[in-house]
Amino acid sequence: MKLLVVGGAGFLGRYVRAEAARHGVPALGTTTRAEPGRGLVRFDLAEDRSIREAVPADYFRDGRPVWVVVCSCTTPMDRCRTEWDYAYRVNVTNTIRLIDDAAAAGARAVFVSTSYVFDGDAGYYPEDWPHAPTSAYGQHKSEVDRYVTATHPDSLVVRLDKIVGADPAEAHPFSDWWNLYRAGKPAVCIADQVLSPTLVDDLAGGIVTACRLGLRGVYHLTGPEAFRRDHLARHFYRVMGVPGEVLTRPVAAFGLADPRPLNTYLDSSRFAAETGFRFTPMSAVMTRFRAAVGRAAA
Repeated sequence: MKLLVVGGAGFLGRYVRAEAARHGVPALGTTTRAEPGRGLVRFDLAEDRSIREAVPADYFRDGRPVWVVVCSCTTPMDRCRTEWDYAYRVNVTNTIRLIDDAAAAGARAVFVSTSYVFDGDAGYYPEDWPHAPTSAYGQHKSEVDRYVTATHPDSLVVRLDKIVGADPAEAHPFSDWWNLYRAGKPAVCIADQVLSPTLVDDLAGGIVTACRLGLRGVYHLTGPEAFRRDHLARHFYRVMGVPGEVLTRPVAAFGLADPRPLNTYLDSSRFAAETGFRFTPMSAVMTRFRAAVGRAAA
């Protein structure tokens, strides 16, 4: 098999390509950059008509099964509300066209969806919990999520929650909190928000594993641990060995254009049971982050 990673230069997309390479799986990524660089081709989901025009002519025709992993979407999240027309075109209209186009070429899609397809009232959602998005971002993801399931049953939907990393040079909650501490500022968290933090390496590994096993349908792809956001920040500062200040504020105090649900943690037991995949505990991720900080300072 081989992969075509749409959004292959982004945070998750880079890790998916690297994970594929570790398994000897060819992986081509797309980027909006004018000069794509090695392993990438230029494709803009907002503007370009067909993915088949962006990749080499024989990419879908050499006999190997192709998975098109759709990581790309409109960010930051608030743009989905403040620039609804643009975001809907990218996140829904053009994403559905991309998936249909890939299917017409004989490929199967992996659509990266989100816990925000749920309302955030209950938490610990299984895959078959009814959709009830409260945000524009969640509405967009929900529409494509349901479309892929209904129209392309051989394809795959993976729902993620909060992505974290072990590299201080990359943008994710742990590096944000570390930079705030170094600047002498508190980490201000949404009060009572409970999430499923998952290492980006594990998400990439889970996606590649799912493709290798030929999974289809909907799976929740998150670590099994759930944390209140402020508790996660406090644990992080404890592992880092620093007196970082953590404050909480109600979600309304943040002035966010697009609402954030409070309970976004997912039940990923089905994926673990069917694949045997083991997620990295957050304590181990934090320890790796601390080691990386130490190496950078040496």
